[in-house]
Amino acid sequence: MTDKLSATHLITSRSRARAAHALVSRVIVNISKGEFSLARTGLPEVQVSCSAPPVVKPSDTALYIFTSGSSGSPKAIAISHEAWATRCAGCCEYGVTDMTRVLQYASCSFLVAVADTLGTLIAGGTVTILSSEERMNDLHGAMRRLQPNYASITPSVAKALELSEVPSIQSLLLVGEPIPRSLAERLLHSRIKLLNGYGQSEICGLNSVADLRQADTSCRNIGRSKLQNYWIVDPNDHERLMPVGGLGELVVEGYAISQGYVSEPSQQAAAAYISAPNWAASFTAPTDKSWSWYKTGDLVQYQANGDLYLFGRKDTQLKVRGQRVEAAEVEHHITHSFKQEIEHVVVDKTGTEEKLTAFVVLRQSHAQRTASSLKAEMNRALCTIVPAWMVPEKVVLTRAMPLTATGKLDRRALRRGHGLTVAVSDPEDTMKADQQHSFHAGDDCRHFELLASLCHKILGVDVKAISTKSDWYSLGGDSLSAMRLVKEVRTAGLRLRTNDLMTGRALADICATLEPMEPDFDNAPMHQSCSSTELLPMTDFQEQYAPSADGSDRGELYKYHIAFRGNFDIERLGQALHLWVQSHEALRISFERAASGCLSQRVLPEAGQEWRSRVVLLSAEEHDMRLSVKHDYMKHPVLILLHRSSDKDRREGPQLTLHICHSVFDGMSINHLWHDLVKCYTFLDARPRPSFAQYLSEKLLTRTGDSVAYWTQLLDGSSPTYLRSNMAEVGATESTRGVRHAAYFNGRHTSSFSVSTLVYAAWSLVLSVLANKNHIVFLYLVHGRDEDYEGSSEIVGCCVSEIPCRVRLQDDMSPGDLLRSVQHQMLESTSHAHLGARIIASRCTSWPQSEQRYDLSTMLWNEGVANEDSFAVGDAGYMHVSEPIVERRICNDFDIGFSSACLAEVCFEFRCRAALYSEEEVHAVAKAFLEAMQMLSEDANHDSVRAVIADLQASNDLPIVDQGTTDLQTQTRCTNMILS
Repeated sequence: MTDKLSATHLITSRSRARAAHALVSRVIVNISKGEFSLARTGLPEVQVSCSAPPVVKPSDTALYIFTSGSSGSPKAIAISHEAWATRCAGCCEYGVTDMTRVLQYASCSFLVAVADTLGTLIAGGTVTILSSEERMNDLHGAMRRLQPNYASITPSVAKALELSEVPSIQSLLLVGEPIPRSLAERLLHSRIKLLNGYGQSEICGLNSVADLRQADTSCRNIGRSKLQNYWIVDPNDHERLMPVGGLGELVVEGYAISQGYVSEPSQQAAAAYISAPNWAASFTAPTDKSWSWYKTGDLVQYQANGDLYLFGRKDTQLKVRGQRVEAAEVEHHITHSFKQEIEHVVVDKTGTEEKLTAFVVLRQSHAQRTASSLKAEMNRALCTIVPAWMVPEKVVLTRAMPLTATGKLDRRALRRGHGLTVAVSDPEDTMKADQQHSFHAGDDCRHFELLASLCHKILGVDVKAISTKSDWYSLGGDSLSAMRLVKEVRTAGLRLRTNDLMTGRALADICATLEPMEPDFDNAPMHQSCSSTELLPMTDFQEQYAPSADGSDRGELYKYHIAFRGNFDIERLGQALHLWVQSHEALRISFERAASGCLSQRVLPEAGQEWRSRVVLLSAEEHDMRLSVKHDYMKHPVLILLHRSSDKDRREGPQLTLHICHSVFDGMSINHLWHDLVKCYTFLDARPRPSFAQYLSEKLLTRTGDSVAYWTQLLDGSSPTYLRSNMAEVGATESTRGVRHAAYFNGRHTSSFSVSTLVYAAWSLVLSVLANKNHIVFLYLVHGRDEDYEGSSEIVGCCVSEIPCRVRLQDDMSPGDLLRSVQHQMLESTSHAHLGARIIASRCTSWPQSEQRYDLSTMLWNEGVANEDSFAVGDAGYMHVSEPIVERRICNDFDIGFSSACLAEVCFEFRCRAALYSEEEVHAVAKAFLEAMQMLSEDANHDSVRAVIADLQASNDLPIVDQGTTDLQTQTRCTNMILS
């Protein structure tokens, strides 16, 4: 597709960036919620804006649309601005007005989605857009929430639509496929206006619509076009018009016709896009070249009232024993005769003898039927209804119909046999039933099918791409997704640990060691109790980011804005919010500072009144800023403000403000909280979650001797890596500079390592150049959820910890050695991470007392959990969560957050203190970071770390700190780096 268009730019998601770069030179990715970036190794170039917008003529190309070609290769169709504007302006002819709410069902890669959106907006209507999840799993619920009154969908989708569950629908436009009579009969007995639409991509999509409620009409009726002119010609000679009532090929003329095919054989275009026929002048039809004519290939017939009936494609009409057979008619009779047994049927010819064949998908309740018995019954049922040549000679049972990439029936795959075939009624036929789909696994791998299905579910990897030799990293997994898979496997009754996945073992090896899991009553989760008022110490992370007792510092505070769109009851929402807080210990935590200065925490009782002040119902005139400024975040680290809508803004729905301290929640908790809020509103009930207070006591606050010994040994002889001699003079700050960027890597040598490993190893090299040291220590964030603690992934609370990573660079160390060393340390450190950075520094090192605060030069954190931002709330509507505004003071030189959408892809936000680094310097450091990741990714098994560092020194103007002063000194090269 890109070759046909000679495309130079491609817009895609982060997960597709790497594949996209193999197609075009410039890949633009959606980093987050509409923020776009070039996906490449290096920083985005400064773009020079044009002094004037480009001049666009009506004849210029507006868009290209791809449609499936007869050869199997997609065909590109060029559509001009003139043609597309004509098409969109015609939406009002199909019943779309300023009062219409159109359901945008089709995927955005289809022409109908573009037309639904632009045409509706031009008419002044409203577009209601489904999410992918709703389209697949909750169509009825989404339609009740969005309240569309007009929907354009295929008959296949309409079959699953229960109109009684979507009372807002008034008009239903069916497009893309013939309408089965059984479906039409059901819909015509309902209250809705049923429309049959006709169009092709070459004529800009929808061109005519028929109202099937008319008396004596047929499902074949496609109406007449008000945008363009329809003509019926001899299928073998378009210079010959067919008489009224004659069956012929439909030819369309007008402005809303595409410009033609791109990079296709000229004879193919000439056969479809024709000059004005000789008869055109006699009908006063325009004959100049500005007027377009297109042969559709569809067989139609004029009716007495001027409407057209569609009888299928001229090149797919079946001819059996010299007789013309209309497959749709045979399919109708089969469906009508076997309503209870058959879900879907397609009739076509197969084999060298071109036997008439019925391809059948059985309903689940009749899945045990055999092809031979069904064929026998089909013969008996049809022989009295249709001529003998219209009775299928063969029946093929299939689990599903094969589809093309554009979602249409793939008749070619159907004829030649495909992997979904179950049984054939004629055992001598050359089209044998294929074996049921396997997962490329041998019989010795007992549990491979379970693992493959879970990898598909959690990582979104096509099961066909999963083999017994695949490992977790090559499939795009990380530590957080590994926890999800481990949970699923354990739910299935098998024992598996995260480290089994994270060590890079092949799935076949993992399968061979899976064993039944015995119940672990000691680690069973305790659900939250009503009276957990015990004072508990705070974790190291909680204390570092907690608000101050005097109110001068609110700590790390996340400020969320939540909008409710739909029909929400404000009183019920208030009840739900109180229930929400009551059912989560983390939302009822209160901090206290003892006389000694030590911080502690307790969970306020559910039945008490003290926590209820955290939920405030505001009038439309009240402002939340004043309340937030006065709020005591030490005593109440959560503030929830529910805004009533004013009369003029009532259409917008209620608004919610949530201010919450990071010391009571983490990244894994926030999605749990949003989903629980939805349940609280929908059901006025909340499911209990594992106790955060218990997890604190039993896991996060424990100080075991083996953890102290581990960190003591790891950090023996180390020292903190600072980029300036006196951090106290610099102080924490909220003023930062930042770079946000998505990058992709070759990854051929790093498929056995996690993205986190690559990031940490790359940063250790950059930091060694900046600090001029070969022993590096920096901080990184871990999720703190113990996989052996049942239900830990479901806990709502602040479980994360900051821990040190120590990297010792050696002269003879290869990039692969560095990656293996970092990954091994990460895996070993996981079970000891609960101590936290401050405790580790004070108990496990000989660092000077002044440095035990452990504000090192760098903090890295993996945003492994994608924050959801839109939630369906029953039938009421939607809850939309905006990106939070974060009050955060950076104590380190560099704060680096990153995430990965797929293997060898990294999106990172690189921030530093504005007072310490200029814009040029932060870009230079970020560029060096990208280059280090690129070099490690490509050269992990050869060359040396010394060579990588030398390349970094040579290619970047990195800032180097004179550690004898607090001033930043910029040097053009660091040439004396010695690793010894």
